[in-house]
Amino acid sequence: MDETSDKQSFGKGFVILTAAGLLIKVLSVFYNPLLRRILGEEGVGIYSSVYYVFNFVYVIGNTGLPSAISKNISELLALQRYKDAVNAFKITRLFLFALGLFLSLSLFAFAGPISKMFGNSSIKIGLQVLSPTLFITCLLSCYRGYFQGRGNVKPTAVSQIFEQVFNVVFSLLIAYLLLKYGDIELGVAGATTGTTIGAIVALLILISYYNKDKTIRVSKINAKEKVQKRKALLLKKVIKYSIPMTICVLIQNMGMLFDNIIASRILPTMGMNADALVGNVFNYNSLVGVPIAIITSLSVVVLPAISRFAALDDMKNLRKNTFYAYKLTFLVSVPCAVGLMSLSGPICKILGYNSVIVNLLVLGVLNIVLMSVAQIQVSILQGFGKINVVTFHSFFGLVCKIVADIVFIRMPFFNIYGILIGNFVYYLVPILMNSLSIRRTLRCKIKMAKRIFLIVVSSVLMGAAAILCHRVVSFVFGLISKHVYINNVIATVISIVVGAIVYVFVLTVTKSIRKKDFDVFPKKLLKVIPSFIKNRLT
Repeated sequence: MDETSDKQSFGKGFVILTAAGLLIKVLSVFYNPLLRRILGEEGVGIYSSVYYVFNFVYVIGNTGLPSAISKNISELLALQRYKDAVNAFKITRLFLFALGLFLSLSLFAFAGPISKMFGNSSIKIGLQVLSPTLFITCLLSCYRGYFQGRGNVKPTAVSQIFEQVFNVVFSLLIAYLLLKYGDIELGVAGATTGTTIGAIVALLILISYYNKDKTIRVSKINAKEKVQKRKALLLKKVIKYSIPMTICVLIQNMGMLFDNIIASRILPTMGMNADALVGNVFNYNSLVGVPIAIITSLSVVVLPAISRFAALDDMKNLRKNTFYAYKLTFLVSVPCAVGLMSLSGPICKILGYNSVIVNLLVLGVLNIVLMSVAQIQVSILQGFGKINVVTFHSFFGLVCKIVADIVFIRMPFFNIYGILIGNFVYYLVPILMNSLSIRRTLRCKIKMAKRIFLIVVSSVLMGAAAILCHRVVSFVFGLISKHVYINNVIATVISIVVGAIVYVFVLTVTKSIRKKDFDVFPKKLLKVIPSFIKNRLT
């Protein structure tokens, strides 16, 4: 097929991935309390430790290389080098096959020493059960990078949804069965098996999509030697991109890993249950992951788009897409942060979370916005080709975070909440450095102060409306029904809907969003917007 036939718009791709990402995160949010009921607080703490280690190894083969594939294929298609785009995918797939096999065997073999390093032998079995997943996900991420580079995000979205559904169902089922007939370590190991099953299902779906539509029509190249030489150069380029990209994501994941290590070693000396508190942070991160899933979707779309215009040296569209990415980031992250803070109590009651997680959501509200901005900046700079620059900025932020974690977690007043201060430093430092690099590259200043102020005002009014709505609805339903839990669920859902409507309405009143901003989104999405809001769009 022609290389442009499956190109989806920037906005449409963002909407598709966002819808999938939100559905996945909602499943994850409800999965965690169910898992906690099965494993208990201590079991969830062990489970989170397993995944912190697994995620650290996971990013080696599942982040840098797929992003490099996406960036490389997007650039090659923009330059009309279609045969090279196909070859880049095939040679990288072979490389990831070998890398995935190596990572799986390594994690299985070194699970024991790793568990000793963490001072927690309970995570050994869980790591060994998870190890085959690395091989599967390496291949899985290769296919996703291929489709994203072509601008077709539908296969990624569909595979992610099925992956999470199978993950949730089988993780809970097997964890319950193994815990019933074994100890907590077996239960934790059982909870990880769904990840492998989900990955297998997702891989089969992507292979099916690829087999249905795997060709990019190109003219035949007669010189075989030239093609073989080009394949080697393509792999070299992908690896050149992937190494700093992988290091960058490793650094980002090392933040959570160091949270775990530092908290696990310091908190027991203060007479606190480290496993339980680390489990609270894990659940907090799962809630924060809901808005971050939207930003991740945006990042996936931004990288190939920016890379395409950078390859063509199209400065006008580079500036336009960079500004649009920033705008969407703030439009999404600020209201999500305020919404989680405003309804933190009701949401945590629904999920059965304790007051520690409520406090983390309230005190960590700013970190959600900073995390979102830092993430989108990474994709922007990687699209520019400033891969080493953004990696250094992230590393410098990590060093600052480690120092902040050690200082503040050690203080009895902060204890586990010291992680929030560490994260604040972790995101703010790279943001300031990235902003300077983006400004120098675009040779202009991105003026966002007024827009950000209006978005913050709209979000605060949204939060106030949500709180008021929840109290009114809870009071009314309290007179009708004595089912406190059900009343809270209904009140929370209604409050979220009302808050969202208020937010969009205030944005239209302040002219923060206009009719043209919706042009890139699917027409079906516009039908959901209330008419009294659409009529105000200019």
